Amino acid sequence: MRAIITFLILCTLVLSAPAQPVQLDMQVFAQRRAGFMAQMQPDAIAIFPGKPVYLRNNDVEYSYRQESNFYYLSGFEEPESLLLLDPSAPKYKYVMYVAETRPPPPPAARDVGRPLCRLGRRHSHLQG
Repeated sequence: MRAIITFLILCTLVLSAPAQPVQLDMQVFAQRRAGFMAQMQPDAIAIFPGKPVYLRNNDVEYSYRQESNFYYLSGFEEPESLLLLDPSAPKYKYVMYVAETRPPPPPAARDVGRPLCRLGRRHSHLQG
């Protein structure tokens, strides 16, 4: 009985904990970039692409996880980003390119799909 009560209390504490993103010290990533760039050849650049968002069943996204090397050096979790490291650059040694965010499709397009032609899905047989 005591074990069940302890288990229930622990479950309550875990489930009531606020889900906040982990706040990492950005200096850690700056030190990692500096260490990586110190090992690069002169006049070399390094390009690290971030992962894109992958779809499952053509309408549901897989849970997103950033590419490991990209995240290790940048700490950035936005999909479809690009990290450029250039230790020989006079000013910007670390450049991040971020993809433009696309607006979500309207509800009808999400549920049914975008129309294939101006007249709508009814005339989709004309496409083939």
